[in-house]
Amino acid sequence: MTRPMTPARKAGGPDAETYVVCLECGKQFLYDMKEMRVGKAVPSSPNDGVLPESLPTSTTKKLGYTALAAAAPIALVLGARKWLRKERETPKDHKS
Repeated sequence: MTRPMTPARKAGGPDAETYVVCLECGKQFLYDMKEMRVGKAVPSSPNDGVLPESLPTSTTKKLGYTALAAAAPIALVLGARKWLRKERETPKDHKS
């Protein structure tokens, strides 16, 4: 079983119930924090999950997002290297 979890809710919303999850089968069970006991199984639908449905499903889209996420740090490093080379090649003004 996982540790007891209580989902965060918006202010004024209904109180969230604490639950635990079986690591073998994935079922969720209510958890009584006062008695520290596992309760009844939480009814869930096959559509329930922690990931939003809007995530890309095709491998091509996933690879595209990965490449895009990796491009920014690479561009930053290459830009910094170019700037450092330019700084070294530029003659410094010094007084004689």
